[in-house]
Amino acid sequence: MAALGRLTRSGMLYEGNWMEWEDRIFNQIEMMKAGSGEEFQFPTSNPRMRERLGIRDPIANSICKQVSPAMLERVPGRDCEQRERLLGRLKALARPFRLNDLPPELRARILQAHFGSVTRYVIDGSSVKDKTKQPRWNLLLVSHSIKIEALPLFLGAAEICFHHPAYVASLGDNITVETAICNWVQVHVKENAKYLRHMTVWSSALGELGVHLDMKTGLGLGLTPSLSPQQRKRWVDHVKAIETSRRALGLQGEGVVLALTIKARMKSPS
Repeated sequence: MAALGRLTRSGMLYEGNWMEWEDRIFNQIEMMKAGSGEEFQFPTSNPRMRERLGIRDPIANSICKQVSPAMLERVPGRDCEQRERLLGRLKALARPFRLNDLPPELRARILQAHFGSVTRYVIDGSSVKDKTKQPRWNLLLVSHSIKIEALPLFLGAAEICFHHPAYVASLGDNITVETAICNWVQVHVKENAKYLRHMTVWSSALGELGVHLDMKTGLGLGLTPSLSPQQRKRWVDHVKAIETSRRALGLQGEGVVLALTIKARMKSPS
């Protein structure tokens, strides 16, 4: 079974780890039956918990001491007195449940924690119109309702890396970097473009170029390893101009897309 608190690709959230508990608990029971006298001690400074642990059944007592106080708080006191009822309750608490079953406030907190570790996400510019060929963050596939809630958080946390290889540009004038990025936004992002915060584009024309948005300081130029100092200055000026327009129009992450697509049709400025 998955680890405590793990959110799986199917949207199942594990609150406990029954298999891990079961192995440890039944090993302890066997030791007690053998008269070893060894007993696992779970440290707790909670007076209420210490009182609850002082139950008559020594095996149930031993089991309780192997469960975290936070989980044990959810077990009714009467169920702690008999090992069969206690084990049944713990197994029920360890079962996974669907993210959709949680109230919106809890879902939002879990999604924020889940996407807090997202770093780079690579987009293949050669297949942006084909939804089946685009890699997708697993959680976005759970359900349509979860995707609606999760996509803004994902776009706000991830650095979108858009790869536009040379062979794509050679297929026709209509498959430029600009066109590929716009297609990706129209097909996969749509109105959620306002949540974009970091985007990096790699192409034969631009090399590597990054634009990021800080809601306090505005748009800024990120990665530009292939540009000369003069070229970088021109891009900095360009991003500043887009930032002025973004603020005037009341846009958010759309400015990241504009900064890359308006200039993307040109080769790196000389």
